Amino acid sequence: MDSRLSVLDHPSDRPREPGRRVALAVGLVLLVFAAHGGSLAGGFRYDDHHVIVENPAIRSWTASTPSEGAGFRPVTMMSFAINHAVFGDGPVSYLAVNLGLYACLTLMVFAVGSLLLGSVAWGAVAGAIFAVHPVNTESVNYISARFSLLAGLWTVISVWGFVKAVDSGRGRWLAVALGAFVLALLSKESALAVVIPLAAYAFVLPSGLLADARRGQVHRRLLAVVPFGIVAIIYLAARSSVVGQVPVEPHTAVHPVWTFVEIVWRSLSLWVWPWPLGTVHELTFVQRADIALGALLVAASVAWLALGLAWWRRAPLAVWLSIWIVSSFLMLAPLPWITTKALLMENRILMASAGLAWLTARGVQLAWRRWADRLGARSAGRTTVLVAGTALLVVAVLVDRSRSAVWSDERRLWAEVVERAPDNASAYVELGRAYRDHGELDKAEAVLRRAVTQLPDYPLGYWNLSAVYASQGRYDEARLMVIQGIAREPGFWKGHHLLGEIELKTGRLQDAATAFTRAVALNACDVEALTRLAAIAYQQGDATEARRRYQDAVACDPGNREALNSLAGLAIARRDWEEALAYADAALRAAPEFLEAEYHRAVALTGLGRGEAAREALERVLARMPEEPRYAAYRQAVADLLNASRP
Repeated sequence: MDSRLSVLDHPSDRPREPGRRVALAVGLVLLVFAAHGGSLAGGFRYDDHHVIVENPAIRSWTASTPSEGAGFRPVTMMSFAINHAVFGDGPVSYLAVNLGLYACLTLMVFAVGSLLLGSVAWGAVAGAIFAVHPVNTESVNYISARFSLLAGLWTVISVWGFVKAVDSGRGRWLAVALGAFVLALLSKESALAVVIPLAAYAFVLPSGLLADARRGQVHRRLLAVVPFGIVAIIYLAARSSVVGQVPVEPHTAVHPVWTFVEIVWRSLSLWVWPWPLGTVHELTFVQRADIALGALLVAASVAWLALGLAWWRRAPLAVWLSIWIVSSFLMLAPLPWITTKALLMENRILMASAGLAWLTARGVQLAWRRWADRLGARSAGRTTVLVAGTALLVVAVLVDRSRSAVWSDERRLWAEVVERAPDNASAYVELGRAYRDHGELDKAEAVLRRAVTQLPDYPLGYWNLSAVYASQGRYDEARLMVIQGIAREPGFWKGHHLLGEIELKTGRLQDAATAFTRAVALNACDVEALTRLAAIAYQQGDATEARRRYQDAVACDPGNREALNSLAGLAIARRDWEEALAYADAALRAAPEFLEAEYHRAVALTGLGRGEAAREALERVLARMPEEPRYAAYRQAVADLLNASRP
């Protein structure tokens, strides 16, 4: 045994290895929950409203992404659909799944780290670094970061299977790796980047991580990468046919190449010194050139490359991890040519974080082995090192929890962005919306007025300010403001929808119907507009049109209890008892405590002559009906039906 091995180094053939592995895994999971458990107090933030809250695909069990195009990511979208189907609309279940996925990813960083570093103890060090590093807090607290979480989890599983396959020669591990790679691609396209470190594995680490070099080993490893390349090509073809050409915004980075290099190095700097963290990071080269910064980026890139060449033989693992880290950024390279928004988001560097955790643990491992000889029998020195490491973990946990506290309050989150990027007009829109959602209408109005001034062509600013006026009953101002927003972007369906709500509030039914019809024409699954149109049609005596609109709403959102219940009521009016019962049952499946649907079900059962079942349903309705004067007539109607159903 190497004399330099210390208390943290345990060869994999030790009899107690399985027990140690389980204990360390449990400890890592507890560490994740200690650091990020506060995320459960959060809510829907930023793109969550578009990706989840307003996305009909979540409710209709389709694998499509939002209409504006988040890419071809059916696995992640299906996970959102399962969240909604099992737990409903609240954000807690979505955040709990994110937290669980992050714990699973931490365990896989531990598993792969154990292979790379030759010890479960050092693998656990890598897992602990990954678990608590503050740069990863966004991935847990931001629900839409599940795209990155799932892609990262399946990618690391794929690497784990690949390493075990090429170093053991067992085909089943390669099958595991390929299957995980497919799931990673279908979670987020960034998983494509892993093909590069897999190919580099044959050259940079020719002797393998677990076995000695054998003749033809490099050739065998390269052959193992071929299926991954084939899968990647098939995926790109499928994605192109589904998504089509990626839309390019009118304004892109002024210096896109330099912007990408800045993204890489700013991301790496956040690993070294995670400050400041936030949803928005301003980049210099998006707007202007900076010679000093450019020289610094070039110097850093050259130094990185020089170190890689110098370490090629002496430290092949460090070189391979460097390739992993750099390649994980390659999928971000097109962004500066497409947009200027959200170019640097912390959740996008999740895969690089895994490589950085392994690389950091490797550096600590080498330093520990060197210092272990010098410390010798002086246990106090080793204890000091362990105490210092524990203190760093505690500090990181406290930082993680503080970041979760910021994410739990949307006002704090966007106030932070406004403070750090005062020229970011869209941040003012988000801050104003957060104030509006929390009922602080005066603050919302002040912030949104500034947003509209700074960003006069951004329709969401007008929309939010109009919503504030509408909440205050200032309908004329609200109407004027939303019309100004629509003038900036006639295809902005939310603007037409809000205009319809304003007209409905002021009793202008025909104008409301016109606005809602336009909203539906722009977004066929604007379910709320469809139900509004149905209600207007019914109020105007057109039951056929009302039924059609409600059916359209159910087609978009099969679990919409209001539309299902209204269809049950319309069927009762036609004395179509079978249809009424079917719709009432569907409404109750969506909302078991829905009293009105229970009543419609009872009426339908009465019409069908199913007396005993009808009486049971009516008795449940009567028992649950509030004892309030406004329900008196309703209670009497139920009592009359109950008496009529008795033999």
